[in-house]
Amino acid sequence: MKNILAIAALTSVLAACNLGESVADAPALASTRDSVDLSGWKTDSANGKSFAKTPSMSAIIPYGGKAFVVLQRLDSAWTNSHRSVVVVIDPTTRHTEASIALPVSNPTSYTVIGSMLYLACTGGYGVNDGGVVAVDMAARTAKLSVSDADLGGDAAGIQVSGTKGYASVMSWPKIWVRPFDLASGKVDSTIPGIDSVGATLVVDGALWIGLARSAQPSLVRYDLATRTLHDTIALRLEPRDLRLTSDGRIVALQGQYGVGGGLGAVDFVDRSTKALTNLRTMSTSDWAMQVRDGGIYLFDRTSGVATLYGGSKLTTPILDENVGAGSNPYDAAKFGTETWVVRFGANSLLILK
Repeated sequence: MKNILAIAALTSVLAACNLGESVADAPALASTRDSVDLSGWKTDSANGKSFAKTPSMSAIIPYGGKAFVVLQRLDSAWTNSHRSVVVVIDPTTRHTEASIALPVSNPTSYTVIGSMLYLACTGGYGVNDGGVVAVDMAARTAKLSVSDADLGGDAAGIQVSGTKGYASVMSWPKIWVRPFDLASGKVDSTIPGIDSVGATLVVDGALWIGLARSAQPSLVRYDLATRTLHDTIALRLEPRDLRLTSDGRIVALQGQYGVGGGLGAVDFVDRSTKALTNLRTMSTSDWAMQVRDGGIYLFDRTSGVATLYGGSKLTTPILDENVGAGSNPYDAAKFGTETWVVRFGANSLLILK
């Protein structure tokens, strides 16, 4: 399933952008490939619903030398017949060591603070049966931090700063940000003036909020101490994801749904000068992004090409692989010399050596 914030983003018409596509040559295959079979986690025909073709893997998180892989386990009706889980895999043996059942279903986005993995679980859309789940990767336990019912809508994104969580909450067609206490689950008032969130990111005591407003997509800074908004930065397209690079820049994945596959762009954002520097523009809108392993992963969910940009400026392709057309790559992480790729539309993790 696509990231819910991307699905909910309003369609924009930005003819002034005039984005072309810059792509690398046709990617070559890795010299050696392997895989980890996760087909045993597919849903079945419980509750009269037909089973899914895949376990709907959506994320991979390295911790303690293990791979924590998030499985949505959606059925063919895009709902959860079975509970979503996080499986723990030993990269050396390729064996699953443990599984952590989640108290609510459909994890669509996450953030990691130390040993804690926070998952925004949407549940059924518009049903308010999800919430934010805290997974202790050291103890291998999971608990509900705050429910959709308390948030007032579907949990669609999560960021954390100190003792506070900042949930992106969707009640179509609006998406706002609601702070809550991580320990008690007590919710605060929503951040005023924000109702079209496309992505969020905590950096240095501030919550950066990407606003997916159709005619004026932008990035704003919310000071967590003073609870005030600052620094509006215009973006090319509607923000879909925000990440922080090792050198302190924000990298923004943007997109526009529309005729012909839409448009996409990835820009570096200088927080001091508010300047944008383009990394890549695309002629389709269905992309995912991750920043780790010393670079920026971009995943073309349509073609199945995964690219890792590295080098001193994070602009040099150092990995460019077709991981399977139609496999819908979502996330990736390195374990030693291997790159493990999560593919939503496949039954196995792909390992590139």
